[in-house]
Amino acid sequence: MKKSKKIERQYSIIPQLTEKIEQKPGFHNKHFIIDGKMDMTTCNLITNPVFEQYGYSLTNSNTQYLKDVVVYAKDYFDPLDGPTSELYMTENTIGIHLKSHSWSDPKTCLKSRIRIALGDAFIAKLKKLFS
Repeated sequence: MKKSKKIERQYSIIPQLTEKIEQKPGFHNKHFIIDGKMDMTTCNLITNPVFEQYGYSLTNSNTQYLKDVVVYAKDYFDPLDGPTSELYMTENTIGIHLKSHSWSDPKTCLKSRIRIALGDAFIAKLKKLFS
């Protein structure tokens, strides 16, 4: 991966993030299979320790301004509540992460897409009806 010296000088967190991500097994050859199993490590698990060095707090739900990075609050890009599938859009919302689990096995992916389409409240009614 070619690194831009201009970006590295301007943003000191970027080289640390790049190094952390490149240390991930399978990164350079683009295979995410480790010991015969799919590696489901999220990028948050890789990058959060670097952000925490600059004051990032996972428990702070507000927009956080780090040294040279802005971590936006959930309502900007992720207003869809995972457990309930409720959509909490605000005046800040500019995108919606649909959490379709396309990287998961086909059964988990299908269940996730159905849950998003129907909503957990409707699925709970169906389960109650058929149990």
